[in-house]
Amino acid sequence: MKPLQKLAAEDQSGGDSKRRTGGYTPAPEDSSPVSTKQIASAVALPRGSIRLFSRQTMSLSLILLTYLLLFFYLKQERLNVDFSCFYASSLNYLQHKNPYEMLFAFFLKVPSQTAINMNTPFFLWLFSPLTSLKYTTASLLFAISGLLSGCLACLICLRLTSSRAFFKQYKISWILGYLSLYATLMNSNFNQVAGLLFFLIMAGYYYYLQQKDYRAGILWGLAIAIKLFPALLILYTLKEKRYKTFLILIGCVLIAMALPAYTHGMEIYQYYWQRIQTLNWYGNSWNASFYGFLFRLFNPHTLREIQPIQQIYWSVFILCLFFYGYLLKPLKQASNHHARFGFTLIMMLFLSPLGWMYYFSLLIFPLTYCYQKLSIQGNKSGLFNLCFVLLNWPLINQHMSFVSSPMLKLTYYSIYFYALLLLSFLFYTATTMPDEPWHLHKPLDSANILPIKLSLGFGLIIVLLVLINGPQ
Repeated sequence: MKPLQKLAAEDQSGGDSKRRTGGYTPAPEDSSPVSTKQIASAVALPRGSIRLFSRQTMSLSLILLTYLLLFFYLKQERLNVDFSCFYASSLNYLQHKNPYEMLFAFFLKVPSQTAINMNTPFFLWLFSPLTSLKYTTASLLFAISGLLSGCLACLICLRLTSSRAFFKQYKISWILGYLSLYATLMNSNFNQVAGLLFFLIMAGYYYYLQQKDYRAGILWGLAIAIKLFPALLILYTLKEKRYKTFLILIGCVLIAMALPAYTHGMEIYQYYWQRIQTLNWYGNSWNASFYGFLFRLFNPHTLREIQPIQQIYWSVFILCLFFYGYLLKPLKQASNHHARFGFTLIMMLFLSPLGWMYYFSLLIFPLTYCYQKLSIQGNKSGLFNLCFVLLNWPLINQHMSFVSSPMLKLTYYSIYFYALLLLSFLFYTATTMPDEPWHLHKPLDSANILPIKLSLGFGLIIVLLVLINGPQ
């Protein structure tokens, strides 16, 4: 807080000097009279500031309109949201029925069947108090809280990777960029849990850097208990030799898992495990993980055809874990410890069977790391921009049973998988570069980030046009 107090003191002293002089510096007695033209030029804002203000205002207007339409359609129950299956599953959970089956949402204005809930039993235990509210009220509350949580996590990312001056200058732009991400828009559209998960992981990392093991362990433990794929943080804390954080994390996960088992017995986990093994939409285009790519590659139709895919996946999974642990060793020698955490976030999505696109907000941290390292060295900026464009491409969530062309399955409908591979390559390249002061501190180069701006704007406009046309 001292640097902030110092800045405040400087601002106050500057304001005092202005008050003492009437807000301007008196001219010498022999100076010539000040012309009207000089006064106008003195009070005029720089053109660059006006352009920046107008661009931010336009961006903010488009973003506000998009989210207002999203929340309006949420309230009108006109979006095919995953929240309805959360709500229906939690009702079944409270009634000690099987929550992991196709349910009928009688609470909707137009009752219909819901998707299958694949969240953990602890998530249902945590979510169940929301069922005491009306469905529309609970839906809006969940959506707004998730969006705010994601914004806070985005600010944590920027604060950890930038100077105070850069953070102060670009924090609004950073939030606007986060809200414009296709992943963020789709997370709000489907009312998913990515914003909450993003916050738990980034807030945990913030406390982890502060050596506050209890807070870091609890936050990461909650993230793992809600969604299993952040469990790679367990191996991360072990490799970092942060044994206290590791033990607290494990303890938090075990307690969280025990709560639904205590109230519903181990049968609740049997329902969960049986449902995971029978899903047939792992190959959907939004699944960026290696497991999803295998489903698109082999296109299984029966459980017997899925078994070889599972064998390949688990073999690659174990090899990747060894590869992950091996790479953390040289990264351990780097002065910048953010590299190890960023690599962990990428591997989370790559190894998870359900590495859905709306979790791509977790990649903001490794993307920031790559941008800074690659921009300092002046290498591979074109590949970085390509990677960002692919990650943010507004691809529909297409089930592969509706796609007959194998070429389309392995190319266009797998672009998120290839984007994740490209990010892994760029990230590894960035970690091999000489260590330098890489925190963001200089103004961003407009030419370098133009493809990023265009990508964000394109995705936002596509979603906005769909909403204006009305959801189907």
